[in-house]
Amino acid sequence: MFIFKCDNFVVCAYVVCIILIASILLIIAICSVCFYRYRLKRVQQISAREIDILMKKNEQNSGNQSDLKVKELKGIVELAVGNNPAFLVKYNEYYPAFSKKLLSIAPNMVTTEIEFCVLLRLNFETKEIARYTKASVRSVEGKNIG
Repeated sequence: MFIFKCDNFVVCAYVVCIILIASILLIIAICSVCFYRYRLKRVQQISAREIDILMKKNEQNSGNQSDLKVKELKGIVELAVGNNPAFLVKYNEYYPAFSKKLLSIAPNMVTTEIEFCVLLRLNFETKEIARYTKASVRSVEGKNIG
């Protein structure tokens, strides 16, 4: 235990105050780290659950596929959920004809519009597209209708 003698009351009060403030800041920092780790773990669990749901939808629509194709598609869905820029590149490797067909129909499409079409092709719902692309539901609905 830390014991010290102090002759001056003001200095002792000042030292105790500094120790108290440092302790409170340390407790706040520890709680913040614990909360951040809990939140991160929960977000990962939710994302994993959503990916599984999307994969089940895609498996129902695509029929029988090899395990390699299913794993590759799961990786693509994970990239889409994480709003990763590599998502469209991976999808084009998985199914190159889709983007080419889109561009042959509408040659002036931009990358975000192609990504939107790919997300629709992967059976994402409007709310999911809005959440993962960080857009409003109304703007996604407007793209979907227009």
